Amino acid sequence: MKNALVLIFAGLSLVSCNNSVPEADAYGNFESTPIYITPETGGKILTVVVDEGDRVKTGQLVAILDSSEIVIRQEQVLHQIEAANASICVNQAQAAVYDQQIANLEIDRNRLEKLLADGSATQKQYDDVVAAISLAQKQKAALLKQNDRLQAEIAAQKSQIDLMRLNVNRCRVMAPCDGRILNLYQRAGELAAPGKPLMRMANTDTLFLRAFASGDQLPLIQIGQKVTVRIDDGAGQLKTLAGTITWISQEAEFTPKTIQTRRERVNLVYAFKVKVLNDGSLNIGMPGEVFFPKNK
Repeated sequence: MKNALVLIFAGLSLVSCNNSVPEADAYGNFESTPIYITPETGGKILTVVVDEGDRVKTGQLVAILDSSEIVIRQEQVLHQIEAANASICVNQAQAAVYDQQIANLEIDRNRLEKLLADGSATQKQYDDVVAAISLAQKQKAALLKQNDRLQAEIAAQKSQIDLMRLNVNRCRVMAPCDGRILNLYQRAGELAAPGKPLMRMANTDTLFLRAFASGDQLPLIQIGQKVTVRIDDGAGQLKTLAGTITWISQEAEFTPKTIQTRRERVNLVYAFKVKVLNDGSLNIGMPGEVFFPKNK
């Protein structure tokens, strides 16, 4: 509500600057849609690279958070991946040993099959070789299972690395859009928290004049309608700008005490917003006048 209040003296000065200009249909103040820049991760603020009043571009760096703890954890996980890969190599080498054992035992089994047929070997000798082959195959299979588990662990650790890299990038706080920094809430050395605003900005290329219309004026305006906006140019004259009504309140409210209308003050008014392109002469909070098309 406070953003909608207009200084009565400012309104009076606008009118008195040029007596040939008819009285405005509505008065209001310029405002913008605030954008709060919040970090996606927490940590100590190392530096804030912008100041209040600075203009920023989309994706521009505005603050850096401490990412050293994340980097250390990332190095630990990388070492774990290296250890797992080394274990896989050892298991593969051991599996090759079992392959050779199995090949040798199969030669012995084939030989014993012939000797068993001639009666030169016993059934137990043959069975022992067959059992040894089965044992070697199972040991090899167990090693391969270990490798499958290690590969799954490596995949999970790589996902952790990706998340850590993302969090490292999140420690570099960027501007979400073009605009101007309005307020800094935290400085270097303080602790940032996810979702807690570091600063507030706004796109000042387009501002909105929030004004008020009485009930009998309401039929004269509609969303999308072009209107005339006048402001004090600072040299005792009025500057004219084009505006478009973008919003009309559906609920009436009591007239702010400092609002003037061309008619006698009424008890209830309807707020509406006029979109105005900023040519550099508009600032948040400055007063403005609205003229409906019939008064152009």
